[in-house]
Amino acid sequence: MEGRVLLINAKTKGPFRPTGLEYLAEAVANAGIAVAILDLALEEDPGRAVHLALAGQEHRVIGVSIFNTQWDTGRDTVRFFLPEIRAMIADIRRLTGAPVVLGGHGFSLQPEDILEYVGGDYGVAGCGVLSFLELLDRLEKGRVERGTILRGDTGEYLGIGFRRNMVDPGRYSKDEEVFVSTKTGCLEQCFHCPTLGRRFRLRAPGFAVEEVRNLAAQRVERISFMHDTFNVPVEHARAICEGISRLPIRWSAYIHPAPRFLTPELVDIMKASGMSRADVGARMIGSEAMLRAYGVRFSKDDIERATDLFKAKGIETYWFLGFGAPGESRQTIDETFAFIDRVRPDRVGMLSRTRVYKSAPLGERCVREGLVAPQDDLLEPIYYPFANDLRDHIFEQAEKRPNCAVYY
Repeated sequence: MEGRVLLINAKTKGPFRPTGLEYLAEAVANAGIAVAILDLALEEDPGRAVHLALAGQEHRVIGVSIFNTQWDTGRDTVRFFLPEIRAMIADIRRLTGAPVVLGGHGFSLQPEDILEYVGGDYGVAGCGVLSFLELLDRLEKGRVERGTILRGDTGEYLGIGFRRNMVDPGRYSKDEEVFVSTKTGCLEQCFHCPTLGRRFRLRAPGFAVEEVRNLAAQRVERISFMHDTFNVPVEHARAICEGISRLPIRWSAYIHPAPRFLTPELVDIMKASGMSRADVGARMIGSEAMLRAYGVRFSKDDIERATDLFKAKGIETYWFLGFGAPGESRQTIDETFAFIDRVRPDRVGMLSRTRVYKSAPLGERCVREGLVAPQDDLLEPIYYPFANDLRDHIFEQAEKRPNCAVYY
């Protein structure tokens, strides 16, 4: 096969540097294959940008990264954009005979369904760096059937160092947070999450440190470690913090609040290394009943203790709350806002409803309750039923508090 590999970031809202595509493009380039990234989040006219990128070039593969399948743009307004991606792929087919390979976080949630819906040729689900290279090799040798989806080992890219040299940093905001990966998988088993069972694996701290050093050399000033539990295990987090402590970088991360993973000593090390914001917990709730409903393995006391530790060091604290799970009531909502008032995190982002995913425990519950049929693919977003008066109450209570904002 001849020609370059074109990797398209289909996310048109942002812009944020497409970290996954940067990793993938660098690995492809290191394999001696010409590669380019087209980031549609930077383009005023994405359709025209695709046409220009394909014109006058021979391509061996077109990779399309699907970060998400929808944006909730208001309280009851959802932009479902898989149809737009399907139309884009139809345009690509009119312009080139190169096979279309799908990947990305959003694609990996339901790879078979999305591949069929948008009309791709092949797919790479999960961490796709080495799987994509394998797919290129199979295509070269004619040893892969159309419709094949390769599933990457969850830690397959963790032993690779990245220079982060595949995009022009000048095209992105100087104040943007650039993402860096430190691990894959998750400790939690949250009921709404469709990624249960992914193995928890660590990236060698030296690789993450060198990547941050490379970003600092590009004059990147802010990074975010893109995992829900940066501080697990403690020794791993400590090594990364110590490695970046002399760099002119401010950084943020999601923090698991359980005391065994968050010692006062570690918070001191985080502060000394440039931590500017702690995102305490992930989609957690301020009601013990709803924490149990979500299936997280930490408590309100853990959240309060963690928040206080960071506030004492002058590190901004951020909470992300999801309402609307089964069992949510006015009482649990009021408990959550009372908890916010007592602990006083600097900022709180909220969702007033919970999306149902096909492969998550919540999706299985919806089938049992007759809310969806077993054969429904749930690609177009649906949300667990939640009374409008309760959602009104969430918006009204958030409006009263300057540190609270409801996204939708």
